[in-house]
Amino acid sequence: MADQDIYRAATAAIIAGEAARAEALLGGLLARNDRDARAMMLMSRVAALRRDFAGEWAFLARAVEADPGNGDYWAMWARSHARAQDMASALHCIDQALARGPLGEVALASVAATYSGFGRHAEAVDVLESAVARGSRNPAIHFSLGSNRKFTGDMAGARRALETAMELHPGYHKARAALVSLGAEGGAQDPEAIEAAIVAEPDARLRIHLVHAAAKALDAQGRHAEAWQRLEDGKAALRDAVRYDPAACLDRIDELSAKISQGRAPAFRAEAPHAGSPIFVVGMPRSGTTVLDRILSNHSRVTSMGESLYFAQQLKRAAGSRTALLLDQQVEEALDDERLLHEVGRLFGERCEAQVGAGVRPLDKFHLNFMLAGHIMRARPDARLLCLVRDPLDTIASNFRQLFEFETPLYHYALEQCAAARMQLAFLKLAQTWARLAPDQFRIISYEALVTDPEPQARALFAFCGLPWEEGCTRIEDNRASVATASAVQVRRPINRDTIGSWRRYAPQLGPAIALLREAGVGEDREPGA
Repeated sequence: MADQDIYRAATAAIIAGEAARAEALLGGLLARNDRDARAMMLMSRVAALRRDFAGEWAFLARAVEADPGNGDYWAMWARSHARAQDMASALHCIDQALARGPLGEVALASVAATYSGFGRHAEAVDVLESAVARGSRNPAIHFSLGSNRKFTGDMAGARRALETAMELHPGYHKARAALVSLGAEGGAQDPEAIEAAIVAEPDARLRIHLVHAAAKALDAQGRHAEAWQRLEDGKAALRDAVRYDPAACLDRIDELSAKISQGRAPAFRAEAPHAGSPIFVVGMPRSGTTVLDRILSNHSRVTSMGESLYFAQQLKRAAGSRTALLLDQQVEEALDDERLLHEVGRLFGERCEAQVGAGVRPLDKFHLNFMLAGHIMRARPDARLLCLVRDPLDTIASNFRQLFEFETPLYHYALEQCAAARMQLAFLKLAQTWARLAPDQFRIISYEALVTDPEPQARALFAFCGLPWEEGCTRIEDNRASVATASAVQVRRPINRDTIGSWRRYAPQLGPAIALLREAGVGEDREPGA
């Protein structure tokens, strides 16, 4: 078989998810020529398919070394650096790639994904629009363009791009789900038409995007019981298709809570914040963390980094953690290692300064950092952590109704309402423990109080963070920064109380969660069907 035929066959195998076949084909090429740059680039895609991101990086490094004039390889290497949250190296690779253009579509998509991963969505839009201007008919390009336009607040542009993706590939289910997520901006959607597509899609992983689209369309028509049942059925099928294991995450949180509740936590000694001290917004997903992020980042001295994984990745690397969990045995044991945490805090500070600049308060709103709050406070005694707590049933219902990354155990709790209830209880217990042990660094905020009376609440939070009050910070609709969360549409509007008590639409379906909360002494006054 000629080399070109092997490249094509390996590419087809990668697209089909056949990593072993692709590796066998490419291994033969590399055995004959260990400087075959195209073979190494394709091997990087095999490694990525296997989620071996270190291997992906290494193969791309070899490809760039073998063929430094190929801009596409530099672009793909940029994406690999971005996976490691190494922004400086990633942006350097992008510069090298663009200097060697024109780039192919895969390379342009890599550049856009890199920009997007660092919250630079306007730059991602520019790159993707250049691909569209060149006549791209790749639905993934148009889908990514729609997503990034949404993050920048261009809802009309997002709709156009997503509709184009669907026109190019009617089976591109993520585009349909994203269109529905735009709400009124996405236009009216027919639940029956989506239902027909659900029936025709045999793959539960692909079907779940349609399931969420159908549920949102049904909700928009006030058909809440049908919407919930559609989610129940779709998520049950998805649990069978993935390695569903919510206990992997929940048990670690419970173990950490038990450890620190028994007095086996180190002391926390707060230091006064300075010009570059980090602020963390934590809490359960869908609990209002984006609203608080927008309030804080309206301040002239604060810049949001979005849902950054900087701290978690630095900590896991230093602790020798190799699991997909945020909190595992190695990470938990690191809570007692003062020297390790000091180094993690130093590296985290360098990463923050590289992204937001010197003398700016970096804001990290990766919500699940509540699990690592103790590590953060020991690594950065000058940090301030603000923890949002929303009505438990509103949080459980909203998490169940949201489509999270389902290949990682971090969000498996959202695939079943009782698991979501157990996650809520584990979160509340841990958050209350951190607030008790470190009141000068960790503060709990009620979402309901924040949106009901924003200014007094915000003034107190800025004071807690060591920042002077600035008028206009609560006008989140004036915050023009990009936002890449599930609340990207909602936070373009003024702060409101519209979602308070939204769980009541699904009260009859929430009986199992209500029972678990009552058993734990949380929300005893709630009755199924209330």
